[in-house]
Amino acid sequence: MSKSKLLSITGGAKDIGADILEELQKLTTAFYETLPIDGKDQLKLLAKQNSIVHAKIGLALFRRLKATANFFAQGRLSYSE
Repeated sequence: MSKSKLLSITGGAKDIGADILEELQKLTTAFYETLPIDGKDQLKLLAKQNSIVHAKIGLALFRRLKATANFFAQGRLSYSE
């Protein structure tokens, strides 16, 4: 996304080529299929079917899940009941 300068886009898919948009949709779909969370199907609806926004939400989720996984691995975070 950064190479295609999609991270700086704040709204719709302005001057994005069809090939880039198609590849972004494929990668985003593959990413969301691997997420072990509930409610991920509603995220595209919340993004108003905007592929760029949907992908940006995916990146934000990834960053947060990665940090959480690191905390678990370090023993700084654990499940409690």
